Amino acid sequence: MISGTEIKEFRNLRGVSLRDVAKALKDTDKSLSAQFIGQIENEQKSMNEDNYKKIILGINLAFAKKTLGNKTEDNEDSGVNEDGE
Repeated sequence: MISGTEIKEFRNLRGVSLRDVAKALKDTDKSLSAQFIGQIENEQKSMNEDNYKKIILGINLAFAKKTLGNKTEDNEDSGVNEDGE
């Protein structure tokens, strides 16, 4: 399992905020607060395997939402629908 600092680096590489991650998790049954995730990243709280999986899931969901959201906005601006037509 990676450290809290490494999770923070991964989240930053994905370009998502703590709030983005917490919001993505809120839409699932695996909710964690932005404050708690930040405490894990700063190694103020210990992380167990369950929280690790939740945080990684949240980062990936937030990144997907951000990426798909930008793609949809780009398509609307260009007059292209989601099928590329």
